[in-house]
Amino acid sequence: MDKVVDAPGVVAEQQTKISPAFVLLFDCSEEEMERRLLARNQGRVDDNIETIRKRFRVFVESSLPVIEYYNGKAKVKKIDAAKPISEVFEDVKAIFAPYAPKALNLKTDFGSYESPTNE
Repeated sequence: MDKVVDAPGVVAEQQTKISPAFVLLFDCSEEEMERRLLARNQGRVDDNIETIRKRFRVFVESSLPVIEYYNGKAKVKKIDAAKPISEVFEDVKAIFAPYAPKALNLKTDFGSYESPTNE
């Protein structure tokens, strides 16, 4: 009898028929996230401590198992999201950089994409 695997990452791969090259994890402490969200002062009704903590619990319950699954496959690329935004952006760009040449020459079911040229 086949073993049924119900890990969230496995289920996602089976449903989408896609296995990601990597998964980004923007790592930041709960305290720092709370501080940033409360400080952004956008006047949103959901920018309150209770809702913020609920969002974090949902992440831990729903998304963390997926992260753990891909971490076991050495596919998680962790970004220190406690850094300033400009540094986080540079870290993200560095992760995507090796994939850029491939992405610019994609062949899909709809044809191929060629990088635009300056004419």
